[in-house]
Amino acid sequence: MKIKLPGLKQVFDHSILALSVLLVFLLVFERYIRFPGLIGYLGHFHPVILHFPIVLILAAILNSWTKVKVYQEFLLPLATIAALVTAITGFILSFEKDARGDLLLWHQWLGAGMAIASSLWYGLEYGSWKSKYLVAFIKILMLPGIIVAGHFGGMVTHGRDFLTPDFAKSEPMVEIPDDPEIFTHAILPVLKDKCITCHNPDKSRGGLVMADYASFLKGGETGSAFIPGDPENSELIRRIQLPFDSEDHMPPEDRTQLSSAEIQLLEHWIRAGASDTLRLSDLKTDDPFRPIVMNFLPMARVDRTKNLPEVDEATIQKLSTDYCTITRQAAGMHALSVNMFPHPGYEPRELTGLQSISKNIVNLDLSNMPIGKSEITFIKTCEALEWLELDNTSVSDEDLVELKDLPNLTIIKAYGTKLTDKSAGIFQSMPSLSKLFIWNTAIPGEALEKLRSSRPGLQISTGPSENIQFTSILPAPKLDPGRNFFIDPFYLKFVHPLNDIGIFYTMDGSIPGPGGTMSRDSLIIDHAMVLKFMAAKPGWESSQVDSVNFFRTSVAPDSCRLRYPPDRKYSGSGITTLFDLRKGSYNIYTDSLWLGFQGKNMELIGEWNEPVTLRSITLSSLVNTLIHLFPPESIEIRGGMSESSAKVIGTLNFSSLKMHQGNQFRYYTCRVNPVPMKFISIRVRPVEKLPAWHDAKGSPGWFFVDELIFEPVH
Repeated sequence: MKIKLPGLKQVFDHSILALSVLLVFLLVFERYIRFPGLIGYLGHFHPVILHFPIVLILAAILNSWTKVKVYQEFLLPLATIAALVTAITGFILSFEKDARGDLLLWHQWLGAGMAIASSLWYGLEYGSWKSKYLVAFIKILMLPGIIVAGHFGGMVTHGRDFLTPDFAKSEPMVEIPDDPEIFTHAILPVLKDKCITCHNPDKSRGGLVMADYASFLKGGETGSAFIPGDPENSELIRRIQLPFDSEDHMPPEDRTQLSSAEIQLLEHWIRAGASDTLRLSDLKTDDPFRPIVMNFLPMARVDRTKNLPEVDEATIQKLSTDYCTITRQAAGMHALSVNMFPHPGYEPRELTGLQSISKNIVNLDLSNMPIGKSEITFIKTCEALEWLELDNTSVSDEDLVELKDLPNLTIIKAYGTKLTDKSAGIFQSMPSLSKLFIWNTAIPGEALEKLRSSRPGLQISTGPSENIQFTSILPAPKLDPGRNFFIDPFYLKFVHPLNDIGIFYTMDGSIPGPGGTMSRDSLIIDHAMVLKFMAAKPGWESSQVDSVNFFRTSVAPDSCRLRYPPDRKYSGSGITTLFDLRKGSYNIYTDSLWLGFQGKNMELIGEWNEPVTLRSITLSSLVNTLIHLFPPESIEIRGGMSESSAKVIGTLNFSSLKMHQGNQFRYYTCRVNPVPMKFISIRVRPVEKLPAWHDAKGSPGWFFVDELIFEPVH
């Protein structure tokens, strides 16, 4: 088949020649070239068009090996032009990077080589000098060349191991020394986890490389990433804290974001001087930065915690009680810390009932608890246990014998116990023990000295005078009654298992703290609010701040129905679930207080006997993207004196989530036009297709609701 359009071959010839000369010129005179803004912008089209030459060249090669080369005179010149344009735009785009790593250089030169090879093939195919052997060699050479060039491009964009299957990937085992460097063992793992994808020697976005301290300190196009001693004015912290929709927010909103704990770690490190030589021992025991760093050190102990069984939030919530606090050692980890608190009605099953998570327990605090055979038997099953606190307990030498073979036990606190010199020999035989805090026991001093001499690497503290302070974390208070929704005002009390506790609270959503409002008696809850509260006690670490949203509701419809029934697995008590003033829990599998909708709208039709006027309607919901619970796509509320005359009086639309979010209670408040009405329709549209970043992309999402709150115009 010959090209019929007059002059088209000349257009191809001149275009290919001009683009080839331009590409060679750019490659030869690269060091002298600077692009103005508009031409530099053309480089942004490189990732848009780079797939065209790959497909066209492969099609041209395959077509050239067929007997009927029907499309060859179109395919080859189009493929060549596409390859040249892609190589040139890629060359322009590469100038946005201050430092080009070896991957980018290989990708750039291989891509340019394939474009030039395609030009040579075109010239040999349609020029005056022909050589079928040279053409065959070029085609054979181009096949692996295209694959390798594309592979290097993929590694620049997605990382060096983006084609490596998960089972073949391995993380280096990092040993944490007794006195770790804060940058190397705490800061750098966070940077590698959240930042290195875009800020590495192969892909230095904004000219910033975070792979090592020297590059991190150097900064990027906007200058230094941080100002030692001044986190508030450091560019790194500023960008992390920008709104998600800001173009300068880092990491990009489609990437996994830094947790609040990770941001706090970076802020404290910068405030402390941002040194790469700062060690844990350089921080005083009362320095607030010290516990923050220690929370992150386990993240580097890949060898000990990477293979722990998975444990979900619902299990942690179910097993936690007023007297048992269970927390993850860091966000996303399956290593758990368990803190038990004594109380008059204690029974061993409160500890042994944690058997399902025993292999996840890394820290266990049983201070002041009654220790018996059942407790010791349970501790023996905690194979990952690293830190054990038995202070002021009845633990005996015989009990300690049962624990001597725990493979990872590195720290024991056992002051105020009846241990004797027999235990000194047991401590000596514990394979991983590195720190021992023991005083006010029956172990004689000479036995401890003998232990020191036989185990020179074992740090033994024999009294608080060594400036070592330990504080237990208080559990957060509980609320009585535990309700979120109410019609009439009610009195609320804080309940705590320990005596002499100070409970501080706020009713405006601000963070409470010692020195703020302190609860002395009941509170009256008479309006919608966000109540935040915490517990504090001298000698203890304050509890985490907890919060509860209160909503006052009234004027619920006199009659109502659901146009479509909820999913039968999550049908609660039917329509009455939405007006029973009861809050659902995170454990959706056993909780009967949720209505679940998937693949169809939730639409409630309600009617009043007498006209009402509303200010707003709030839907109480739950989000957990890991189990496909998403905010809805939209909420539409219609109202009027009858169904036929009803009009839209309020709407809410939601943008798609850009990242995974764990269990979160959500309250969607829709303001409505204050018009008298006897009829209302509330239509909620669940997510039709989960977003591209989700493991189940394209599947329908779930919408969960447990209560509707109607706020009238007063």
